[in-house]
Amino acid sequence: MAESGSESELGKSAQGIRDAAKYLTAAFGATGAVLLANLSLSTLSAGAHPHIAACAVAMAVLALAALIGMTVSVLTPKQMTLGKLVRLEGKNPDHPLIAELKADPELFQGRDPGFQALSTAYIEALKKRIAAQDAYLASVGSTRDARATSGVTKQPTKVEAASASASAGAKPPATVKTTGGDTVETDPLEVESKVAEARVQFLGQTVTGLIDVAVFYQLRERFSFLRRIAMTVLALIVVGAAGVYAWASSNPASAKPYLRNAVLINADLMGVNLERADLRGAVLAGADLRGANLEHSDLRGANLLAADFNGANLTGAQFDATTHWNRVTCPDGTLTDKTHNSCEGHLSP
Repeated sequence: MAESGSESELGKSAQGIRDAAKYLTAAFGATGAVLLANLSLSTLSAGAHPHIAACAVAMAVLALAALIGMTVSVLTPKQMTLGKLVRLEGKNPDHPLIAELKADPELFQGRDPGFQALSTAYIEALKKRIAAQDAYLASVGSTRDARATSGVTKQPTKVEAASASASAGAKPPATVKTTGGDTVETDPLEVESKVAEARVQFLGQTVTGLIDVAVFYQLRERFSFLRRIAMTVLALIVVGAAGVYAWASSNPASAKPYLRNAVLINADLMGVNLERADLRGAVLAGADLRGANLEHSDLRGANLLAADFNGANLTGAQFDATTHWNRVTCPDGTLTDKTHNSCEGHLSP
């Protein structure tokens, strides 16, 4: 059996694995709770992507559940017994746990590495202990009965007890020489009982040591390098799903103003951001759009009569033959009266 110091180190290592899993569970749970608290499908704005957002929420919940489940499994290892090791050895002799335990002969304390043989020896030792103890207790009972019948009140010596046992059919007293040269007679049934008890304790320590090491190997396997990589990937999936939800729940209308057919006569729109705005058919007659951002806006069919675009950004804006350019001030300050009613070639400030 391993020394007590080794057992202590084994226990510390196992506890360290459990503590690491415990802290990871708390950290992942807290992070997931914060992220999921903001993933509410009921708050999606109009124009968002509800199906993608719902998939993101489901993915985050499943990944977080798997993540916590993997860490909790380290905190709650399966119960390990000698019987389970025997069944596992019989079912799969090449199982990694069985092979790793058998690779360390010290765990078997001089016995041939094999769980079936150890189990058989342990069960046999338990039966022998019960038989030896029963025999010894029966001999003590016979001695007391004999004393009660004869009326003897003094405590019998071991020799007397042994003689009574012999008369009851038990083994005769054994003679033992001590280191001092004295000869002492002992009850062989008592000696046999003590020997049986010592053997059970010895084999029990061997079994306990094997089970402790098996549990440690089980914990180590559950917290292996690949398992830690998988847990990290699941954590990234939770974070990534939260990011996908944030994108899917955004309102595209807020990024693309919808002003189709809007009437904005003489409107003060100086410096406003109308990037990618839908201004098809809008009436912007006399509107002040100086310094406004109309990049990639759609001005097809818009009425721009006397509108002022001086300094405005019209890069990538769309126009067509129905766009009205009469008396418009172009972004570079040019009047359309001098450019045949068009700002073509004058769209940059």
